Amino acid sequence: MKAKYLLFTAVFILLYFIANSQSPGSYTLVVHGGAGNITPTNLPAEKAKQFEAKLRYSSNSLLNFTKH
Repeated sequence: MKAKYLLFTAVFILLYFIANSQSPGSYTLVVHGGAGNITPTNLPAEKAKQFEAKLRYSSNSLLNFTKH
């Protein structure tokens, strides 16, 4: 448990410094992979296509948002 807390704290501090080093008006997108293990053997091809489509949709939405 202590190791997870330390890892979380280290990642949070790293992201804080990355975010604050950006110039005003720029954005950083961080995608958390979740708590699972997604591999080609346990993710059917159709689900992989849906997953990829949602990631593309999300990233394009963010890009469109930042342009305005």
